[in-house]
Amino acid sequence: DEALAEEDRIRPGHSILGAHKRAETWNGEFSGAGLQRTAAGAAKCAWLYQEKGSSVEDALTEDEAAALMAYYAYVSPGNEPPLLSWDAVTWPGDPDFDAEIFEKEMEAIADLRGSAPRGETMFARACAPCHDNGLGPATRIIRRKAGQVPAVVRAGEDTMPFFSRDRLSDQDIADIQEFLSR
Repeated sequence: DEALAEEDRIRPGHSILGAHKRAETWNGEFSGAGLQRTAAGAAKCAWLYQEKGSSVEDALTEDEAAALMAYYAYVSPGNEPPLLSWDAVTWPGDPDFDAEIFEKEMEAIADLRGSAPRGETMFARACAPCHDNGLGPATRIIRRKAGQVPAVVRAGEDTMPFFSRDRLSDQDIADIQEFLSR
């Protein structure tokens, strides 16, 4: 649980604590029976990062999914809410995606004045753990696409998860973009 860690790293997702009781995960991508079958969305990570299975659907066996759900229950203190309070933007692959709303979200970020020094700090906390450690494109590559940063951070892309507003604010993203633009 991030609240127990002494580091100041910002992670895109939420703690596994209470994952067995959640109503949905991955911004609504997994819910109902799919939540159990994918072990609260862990199958997506197994497929994307461990290259297990041919899709999210077969990345975990039933026994593996059940074992993960039992583990989540075991490590959870019991007071976690079934619904997380976060304000996520839908991603372009979402069947409920509204391009007009998404564009307004991106315009709101573009209207903010970013701070490169603060952006450097935020990048180190939220982005560098993957992007400077071989899990994502290196910072030098991201700099070439700095204009795409807000959309990728808010909606995710390929294997990169999205960051909801409770993880990175619009100002945080504007600051990161300003740092990467220099």
